[in-house]
Amino acid sequence: MTRTAFYPKKNRDGTTRPGPYQHLAEEFERRLRTLREAREVVDPRIAQNGSRPRSPNSRNA
Repeated sequence: MTRTAFYPKKNRDGTTRPGPYQHLAEEFERRLRTLREAREVVDPRIAQNGSRPRSPNSRNA
């Protein structure tokens, strides 16, 4: 999916219509704003997969 799908589009007559996934961008912005207002800093790597990122020197045991 391209990033342009998250933004509004313009029709030929100049009117605006929502992008097919614009609701996801709005939801993301709402959640990010809520976290910032709560002053919670989230590591995006942890938020994405639910685990801490590995140290580059760690090995699989």
